[in-house]
Amino acid sequence: AERWHQWDNANAPTVRKFMDAVEDPARRAIAEGVLDDFEAKVSPVAGSLRRGATHNDANEQNVIVRLETSGECAGPFRA
Repeated sequence: AERWHQWDNANAPTVRKFMDAVEDPARRAIAEGVLDDFEAKVSPVAGSLRRGATHNDANEQNVIVRLETSGECAGPFRA
């Protein structure tokens, strides 16, 4: 999808302006750390990553995975 919206993962850094809404300092630090990591690790390579529409509601009812023989989980897979 080519339209901009707040909840597109590519726009994650734009939520930084709402950090004041997180009153608990420990939780705010966690949220800021996630955004810092995103900006440091994802943003620089974002243009080379595949993109697709998603509803961002991963849970046991809508994600398909396969347990590898190594014990690691592979997926998600498209149904």
